[in-house]
Amino acid sequence: MACFLALDSGGTKTEAVLFDENGHMLYRGITPGANAMDIGYDECCRRVEHAIALATHDGAMPLASIYAGIAGTQPAGPVLETYLRAHVRSDSLRVEDDGPAMISSMLGHQDGCCVVCGTGSSLFARIEGRPELIHVGGCGYLIDTGGSGFELGRDVLKAVFRADDGRGPETLLLGLFKQKYPQGPRKSMMAIYSGGRPYIAKFSAMAFEAVQEGDEVARAIIAHGVESLAELVWAASRYFPGTFSVVLGGGVFAHHPSYAKAVAEKAPGKARMLIADVPPVYGAAREALFDAGVSESPSFREQFLAEYGLWCSRE
Repeated sequence: MACFLALDSGGTKTEAVLFDENGHMLYRGITPGANAMDIGYDECCRRVEHAIALATHDGAMPLASIYAGIAGTQPAGPVLETYLRAHVRSDSLRVEDDGPAMISSMLGHQDGCCVVCGTGSSLFARIEGRPELIHVGGCGYLIDTGGSGFELGRDVLKAVFRADDGRGPETLLLGLFKQKYPQGPRKSMMAIYSGGRPYIAKFSAMAFEAVQEGDEVARAIIAHGVESLAELVWAASRYFPGTFSVVLGGGVFAHHPSYAKAVAEKAPGKARMLIADVPPVYGAAREALFDAGVSESPSFREQFLAEYGLWCSRE
């Protein structure tokens, strides 16, 4: 029986799924995120290799193909792929950034774009005939991840601290913060700074909660995020003379569909906006089959997603 391995990794988690050509799932594992922009390439290589080892029982299980969508790999070129070729066994191996798998999750192996919005954010466009992916935004949290969970969370924290010391307007965000951190903002600083980017991204949920209560400060934070993400699509539109598809995916969009809908409303008219209703690792699985020269069976999608749901329910 031929086996395939699909990986999807961002700033928060690495998800690995081992499956056969019929969509039967043999393993699903979650390990820490492997975004090289956060942890460096040495640690990125170590984490991805570890995720593969867990899925394959330290390489004892032969694989027809591995497809890995790993955030933050594009800027340094094939560093991770070169490393993995020397350390893992597979008939086929391909490593890309995390965007193409998201495109494939909804479009298959076709041209199109995706806006990734999780801990970080960026847009990827895949166009046949171009040797490299088009990448818009996503230049790391120090430069540009507009609209992402991290930036929303950071803006929430800025509003909380400013309201607390009297520099900023009153906001429900301060009360929501104190519900979870009764000691208040100042005495929470060590936890915030030591928690890192994924920890700060968790504060984004407070913005969406406060918006539901009519808070204007939170509304401005969300509106700025929407504009930043829509801007990615406008920038990418110049590569497409006609209508093109854009998949909206990632943890923030998944947990807050209204955010994805607001971005879709701000996008150019020729962009066909699709809110992802499947996980990115499903797109990685489709690419793993493609690399092995295996055609998807009519029942593959249904079988894969049904078993994926069962594995998730065991967590």
